[in-house]
Amino acid sequence: MTNYKVIFKIILCIVSMFLISHQFELESINYSIFFVVFTILVLYFVAKNKTKLDKRENSFTIFTSIVSSILLSFGTMTYKYEYLSAEYRIFSLHNLVVIILYFVADFIISYYLFGALYKGLKNVKVFNQVKKSNKHYVKVFFISFLIIFLCYIPYFLRCYPAIMTPDSYVQISLVEEKIFANHHPFIQTQFFGVIYKLGKLIFKSGNMAVGFYIIVQMIIMSLIFSSVVSYLYKKNVNKWIILLTIGYYALSPLHAFYSVTLWKDVLFGANFALLLLIFLNINENGFTIKNTFMLIVALLILLFFRNNGIFILILMTPFLIALYKSKKKVIIPVCLGLISFYFVLTGPIYKKIGVLPTNPIEALSIPIQQMANVIASNQTIDAKSSSYFNELFDIEFLKSGYSRSIADNAKNSVNSDVFNNSKTKFFKSWLNLLIQHPTIYVESYLTSTCGYWYPDVEYPSIGCIGCETEEYNGYKYGIKNEPKVSTYLRNTIDKSADKSIPFSILIWGTGLYCYLLFLSSIIFVYLNGFSNKNIICYITLLSLWLTLMVSSPVFAELRYIYGVFTCLPLILIIPFLNAKDANNEKVNIKKKQKV
Repeated sequence: MTNYKVIFKIILCIVSMFLISHQFELESINYSIFFVVFTILVLYFVAKNKTKLDKRENSFTIFTSIVSSILLSFGTMTYKYEYLSAEYRIFSLHNLVVIILYFVADFIISYYLFGALYKGLKNVKVFNQVKKSNKHYVKVFFISFLIIFLCYIPYFLRCYPAIMTPDSYVQISLVEEKIFANHHPFIQTQFFGVIYKLGKLIFKSGNMAVGFYIIVQMIIMSLIFSSVVSYLYKKNVNKWIILLTIGYYALSPLHAFYSVTLWKDVLFGANFALLLLIFLNINENGFTIKNTFMLIVALLILLFFRNNGIFILILMTPFLIALYKSKKKVIIPVCLGLISFYFVLTGPIYKKIGVLPTNPIEALSIPIQQMANVIASNQTIDAKSSSYFNELFDIEFLKSGYSRSIADNAKNSVNSDVFNNSKTKFFKSWLNLLIQHPTIYVESYLTSTCGYWYPDVEYPSIGCIGCETEEYNGYKYGIKNEPKVSTYLRNTIDKSADKSIPFSILIWGTGLYCYLLFLSSIIFVYLNGFSNKNIICYITLLSLWLTLMVSSPVFAELRYIYGVFTCLPLILIIPFLNAKDANNEKVNIKKKQKV
């Protein structure tokens, strides 16, 4: 490489890094210092690096850089407008120019970084060179279980009996008042109810009943997380990675706070780690009776612990059938049987026993938000649509509390009777408004979902202690927060959830973890191709992500995407599982040829 080319690349990187510093508005001294160090390292790498990418490496580098740059450039501008009123337009001419500049800067730096990544992947060593005995497999499982569980206990004592939000109190009242409803999944509510009632029967206390359920939840989560650790040990993963995995599950305040939170989302999210482990075991050992049974159990939890579970399974089913086509006699009955069972149970059987159905408006958060954005920003609407919207929405209520980031106000302004009697008209009006205001629809979609694809998003991720209100509380059931630790320990634990701590986004960043999922998926394809059966692990998590991209009522709700957080150690390691085996096969073939 000539000196002129090196100088040109360095100048290009300096200009790009300047634009990126403007893009992310690095005001904190911690982030500024990090950025300066990062810039120096990038410039040093560009100046010293003389290796060239081969055709495949270059193709993946370009593709990954384009995807990353689109997410970063559009995400930056979208997030800046997230909390502004509906009148502000993202796609102004000025903003589009800025987005293009950001994209170019992001692409230049991404190209160098991802180029180095793909070039270096072949040298990544995540496995021990010497195969170790698995005789300590059970010991590793129980030790990691104890470490994780014991690390959650201080959080339990601080939040005793649990972190509870309005959703928690609603679910408690459903159980206490014996109300059958599917707004909170009926089966999951009954699961909670059985444990809660057992606790109340034993301890004669509402608080202790909730605490009993939380202890069960902590045990289940610790068992699943220790199963991930023991799986990595069994696969001969480097001990430092195993220790980091234990630390990730045991010491992260996210998992600790979630383990003591009374939400349906917690075990639903933990179940994804279990589901990925089951798929990995199936890919190694086939559809044994044990693996098939465990798959059915995990899929039942998927279906009945959150209402979007059915859509996740429907998205997964074609891929499952294609990947396991040699086992169609097993996988087709499992998938189609469970889907049929779900619709029979939640349809005629729920109706027969009097379970109140879910409000369909809940699944239409994004289209409602798009129409609400047009109305709240006082855009021109044709007379026919305007007349219908005056019936469908409480316009005054909608405009007074419209939020780009949360759909609750827009959903609450909808007249359910009008909607239920005019569903066809609703979708026609939605489509008609899309034709009239396409850019506003796109803007609304981006602001409604950016927390699931833009890495630099911060949003409250956990419930609060003592957030009872007049409407939502558990007083009449003898339930209220009674911390069992000192004020000092309370404050120390609470500080662990402080988003102002430098780099806290590494713990709480919904968009960051989704970004890592995308990146890991691409790396998996690069190392293994599309035919490797372990790709089902990524399809599972991307199906979860897709359901949020079409229906999430909140732009960055961590609990909805918690499954990605519980699976992080797996999704970072899985790309190398078969890549390692493939490399070993190549070495063995060469050795045989020499002989």
